[in-house]
Amino acid sequence: ERNAFFQPVSATAFHLLEPSDSMNSLLLRFNVGPRLAAAFTVLILLSGFIAFIGYRGLTSARALVDDLVHKNMTKIRLSNDMMNANYVIATELRNVVLPTSAEDNLKFIASIRQARADYAKAHDALYAIASSPQGLGLRAEIDRIAPEARELNDKVVDLVTSGHSDKAVSLLLTQAAPPLQKLQDRIGDNIALQDKLASQAAEAALQSMADSRKLLVGGSLLVVLLSGT
Repeated sequence: ERNAFFQPVSATAFHLLEPSDSMNSLLLRFNVGPRLAAAFTVLILLSGFIAFIGYRGLTSARALVDDLVHKNMTKIRLSNDMMNANYVIATELRNVVLPTSAEDNLKFIASIRQARADYAKAHDALYAIASSPQGLGLRAEIDRIAPEARELNDKVVDLVTSGHSDKAVSLLLTQAAPPLQKLQDRIGDNIALQDKLASQAAEAALQSMADSRKLLVGGSLLVVLLSGT
């Protein structure tokens, strides 16, 4: 009677205790599905993050290029216009003090007035553009020298038109010419500054684009590797 209770279980009974194929499939779907969803979510987030960082880098590079083209190059051009106008003034002042006819002197004086108008136009356009602290310092120095140079130049012209060309020559060489040269030097310093800033902006833009390209390539490779695992 004791042996009746401890009879061996048949293979059929073990088979009934095993999970069915449909249950295994359900369990597999339950385990793999969340993992796949999590993996895809990570890949999507990673791709979005890489795209965002790359877009930010390209946007920064574009802003630097725009600043380079629309500001630094414009400042250089306007500074050159101011320098060219002063060069015309210096040339015509030398012509005025030379022994020439009154008619020629009137032409020289008219050219000086036109050059002053060109200088003022370029000056106002340049000063309307924001500048660095160093650039603002140079602008202040230019505005400090310019009135002195203009006043002395006017005295030279007045001496010539009043028949005192000999005094005009002396005044031009000893007093009027040095301030005008200082003015040209400060404008030249401003051009050199803008050229330096333009070079730095170009280097920063190229570096930003290179970094963005590396990030996009590296991130794309990472996404491919993760998706294959």
